[in-house]
Amino acid sequence: MAMIICAEANDDRSPSRKTAEIHREKKLVITKTAVTVICSSTDYKQDCTTGLDNVRSPDPRNLINSAFDLAIVSIRSGIDKGMVDLKGKADADVRTRAALNSCRELMDFAIEDLRKTREKFRGFMFTRFSDFIDDLRVWLSGSITYQQTCIDGFEGIDSEAAAIMERLIRKGQHLTSNGLAIASNLDDLLKTLRIPFLSSRRGRLGIFRPKSSQEQPSNSSKDASEKPPSDSAEKPPSDSVENQQPNVPENRQPNPPQNQQPNLPNNPQPNLPENKQSNLPENRPSDSSKNQPLGSSENPPQNLDSSKNVRPLDPLRELNPLRKLDPLEKLDSLKDRHLSEKGGFPRWLKPHSRRLLAAPRRGKRNNGNRINANVVVAKDGSGKCKTIAQALAMVPMKNTKKFVIHIKQGVYKEKVEVTKKMLHVMFVGDGPTKTIITGDVAFLPDRVGTYLTATVAVNGDNFMAKDIGFENTAGAARHQAVALRVSADFAVFFNCRMDGYQDTLYVHTHRQFYRDCRISGTIDFVFGDAKAVFQNCEFVIRRPMEHQQCIVTAQGRKDRRESTGIVIHNSRIVGDASYRPVKAKNRAFLGRPWKEFSRTIIMNTDIDDSIDPEGWLKWNETFALNTLFYSEYRNRGRGSGLARRVRWKGIRRMSDRAAREFFPENFLRGNAWITPTRVPYNAN
Repeated sequence: MAMIICAEANDDRSPSRKTAEIHREKKLVITKTAVTVICSSTDYKQDCTTGLDNVRSPDPRNLINSAFDLAIVSIRSGIDKGMVDLKGKADADVRTRAALNSCRELMDFAIEDLRKTREKFRGFMFTRFSDFIDDLRVWLSGSITYQQTCIDGFEGIDSEAAAIMERLIRKGQHLTSNGLAIASNLDDLLKTLRIPFLSSRRGRLGIFRPKSSQEQPSNSSKDASEKPPSDSAEKPPSDSVENQQPNVPENRQPNPPQNQQPNLPNNPQPNLPENKQSNLPENRPSDSSKNQPLGSSENPPQNLDSSKNVRPLDPLRELNPLRKLDPLEKLDSLKDRHLSEKGGFPRWLKPHSRRLLAAPRRGKRNNGNRINANVVVAKDGSGKCKTIAQALAMVPMKNTKKFVIHIKQGVYKEKVEVTKKMLHVMFVGDGPTKTIITGDVAFLPDRVGTYLTATVAVNGDNFMAKDIGFENTAGAARHQAVALRVSADFAVFFNCRMDGYQDTLYVHTHRQFYRDCRISGTIDFVFGDAKAVFQNCEFVIRRPMEHQQCIVTAQGRKDRRESTGIVIHNSRIVGDASYRPVKAKNRAFLGRPWKEFSRTIIMNTDIDDSIDPEGWLKWNETFALNTLFYSEYRNRGRGSGLARRVRWKGIRRMSDRAAREFFPENFLRGNAWITPTRVPYNAN
């Protein structure tokens, strides 16, 4: 009797067990398919799929969030191990210790950019898709640059330590690169996975579909001959990790020589569009049961019966949180933070900041008016502070309003740092030749890493400077000597001077805009991996050492999908009076490739005959000649002729249509100025 009851009970539970098993199998198919799609266009697929296979969620957004978290954990683990493994070397050598400490700081910055990316992606409620993607790509590009700068910091100091650190953080670099790949092709991923999104055009909910006529990726429908030369248009590398990144110089030479589609599983799966690439940033795992999407074990999908022909990715259409907010799809467009607005400043530049940039300088000795500053710095004691460092210490924590520091006329010999926590700071001087911040730290004789030589280092976002001079007086003989290093996002410099020799201006990371500035130097005197636009600026070539050549730019884009580059627009490139007598012997060039995917565009600019007819200089015989992106567009002047320019594969001739992608209003995603500011600006 008991056996019969047990048998009947087991029979009663069998359908339930069978249903649960079906749910588990379906969920597994959905998850594996989503992982395959997400990782399909990354360069390091094995790292991508291995990490995401352990995430117990079929929701692609949770998978992407988990990917970001995996990168964060890997970077943290790598630097922690590096601090232990290199402790002996650091204790024995002060220079190695300084480089290692810089690595710790840089890795914190890299993690912060990944966290910003994760938080931006977490809500998945965005109205301006292109602006949303631009934020992700800028921050992921920044994270890649910070990690590479850590390795570069050991060059010329301890090559063995550099190799150890590179090995320890390699996985973090791969995972960050994968995140950038995912973000760069997010539109294709959404189409493939049929993820609902908030349509900015219709102001209500929509769903990406493979053949949708809604917002297209920037290059998806353009003829190859007219396609703007964006990152996504470049040929992807092979899947082999060994072929992803050829050996790249870890740092720039101090002196240049004188002569110089996814295959998806074959189980029951969705009909995916062919030849789709999907690049999404990675995000953290969803551990909380309250965040479990439909399709999880806690909430099994209701229509996944094996007898029905249901495509595994169909349940993902139910995962969007917007559906719960507006089931009838009548939700108005949500307000979002955009980088551009018609006819004016970028939206990240608030009205008060615009007025400060537009206003004439009003010091005590200028028109009898006083500037409205939070703090005044004066060497003669007439201000609240005598040093810039003292004034910066007064910036409130988590500051959200423009904090203006008026630096009165004088030469301030200080090593200044605007830290990551010092937000919305503005320096206002009495003129770029009257208020000067100076220093003389250089690579030689103590072999100080380039990153640490900066007279002024700007890390806090939304920084502005007006009417200030920055200089490094170390001289050409002491090699790398940075006057100004900028890592801040949304940095603006107006009517400033940056004077030095080698490595004068380090445009390190993020979005930067320079207007009416003068930059002087000899070798690579504008370098780095920011998304930087120079408008109406003057680049002055100074006299180098006896056997040196001069190079204006050395852009450091390491990953082909980075949105970074140096754009020189409507400016002047000239030789200093001291340089002109030696220009035939010490030739000058527009740029050379610091990293593999170096990108520099010079447009509508006056180039004098100080520039060699070949235009561009090799880093070495073959490095980056096929992968760099250099272009000259509608320039003028005796040095602008293209007939004798080098003929590398990476040298591009742009059509008018393609050039528009690099106009300031497009490259930085915003018209920079409005008429009432009285600051001249050409959007194109």
